[in-house]
Amino acid sequence: MISIYPGQTASPMRARLYQTAPKTYVPKRPLPPSDVAEVVLSVLSLSTSAEVTDIAVRPMCSLHPA
Repeated sequence: MISIYPGQTASPMRARLYQTAPKTYVPKRPLPPSDVAEVVLSVLSLSTSAEVTDIAVRPMCSLHPA
C-alpha cells in the first residue's frame, strides 16, 4: 500500500477554495497535477523488489510570497 501526500496542487477545486479566501489564486505557485502523476507512475513502475510506502510531494516555490 502506498500513501501519497501531495501539497497544494493546481486544480479547479483549489481555484474554488481561493474564491472564498482573501488571497489571489495563482496557478503557477501550487504543484502541477502532472508532477504528482509523474511521481505516482514512477513508483508504480519500480520492480517488485522495492517497496515505497509514503510519498510527500510539495511545491518548490513559496505559496504565499512576502
